[in-house]
Amino acid sequence: MFVLGAILTAAVLTAAFTWWSGPFARISDSSGFSFSRALGTAAGALIRRTVPAMAVTIAGHLAFRVPMESLRGYLLPPFTVTYPLNRASPIAGRGDWVMASSGLVDKAGHPVSFAAAAALCPSGKSRGGGSLLGGNVLGANGKCMAAHGFLQRDLYQPASRFWALQGIETGIVVAVAVLLLAAAAWWTIRRIA
Repeated sequence: MFVLGAILTAAVLTAAFTWWSGPFARISDSSGFSFSRALGTAAGALIRRTVPAMAVTIAGHLAFRVPMESLRGYLLPPFTVTYPLNRASPIAGRGDWVMASSGLVDKAGHPVSFAAAAALCPSGKSRGGGSLLGGNVLGANGKCMAAHGFLQRDLYQPASRFWALQGIETGIVVAVAVLLLAAAAWWTIRRIA
């Protein structure tokens, strides 16, 4: 009976871990996995204790990958497209990576907050409490904002840059992994000698 309980517990824990780790698996790629293995190797060589090395590896992976996810779109200078209020983005449906969608800019192209733009118009907000962005400007308020020269703005990377961005990111990850493995090898050789 004990063995059956242990098997059932292991199955439940495996299912729970698989469910929990699903989001991490989706954001991780093969180069990220290589980085994590290199980090784990270096942590194991330096710390020489399994559980602390695993903790350092998890923390290091998150400390590296989370900022990398945020910076990925800026590895090459992004493009900007502006378009009139109440219109769909001209890049919609092209397969481009829209990084910051539907911000507001003034006539000179400077970013403007919704509150500042809405303050110039009679109601101060769009009808029905809706959002100004994404083609949801309604009625006189939207016309007023358009008359003041406000435009919507999208920041994007064209689909044609996909492989260039992938190559740059992979190069960064591989370089860090090589440095980690070199540090682990150096430390191990130094400790043995």
